[in-house]
Amino acid sequence: MAVMVGCVVALYRLSSKHSPASQAANDEGRAVAHRIAQSTYFLKGKKHGHLRTITLVLETADLERIRKEVTFSFRHPDRKHITQMSRLEIVRFEHTATPLRRVNPADECAYLTLKRM
Repeated sequence: MAVMVGCVVALYRLSSKHSPASQAANDEGRAVAHRIAQSTYFLKGKKHGHLRTITLVLETADLERIRKEVTFSFRHPDRKHITQMSRLEIVRFEHTATPLRRVNPADECAYLTLKRM
């Protein structure tokens, strides 16, 4: 019986949000968001995906023209502003240290908010 309880506890810890795999995914999303927030982009286009997501196709506003796609879920607080953005609009992000409420912490959009110009 004790072995069975121990197995259940171990499985719970592995599948919980505090597991090492989950923490690694959250750390990766946070690091990607930090890199995204360091540049200025212009909006090349938008893609509406399944599950009510919006993917912004961005390019850096420098000579390198690095292309980046950032997907925002329908729960992101800036969703209304994102849907109203037009092509070639300048886009800047602010990085937050903690994930936004109601957004999956493993997604890079959980650590990004639009910087108002």
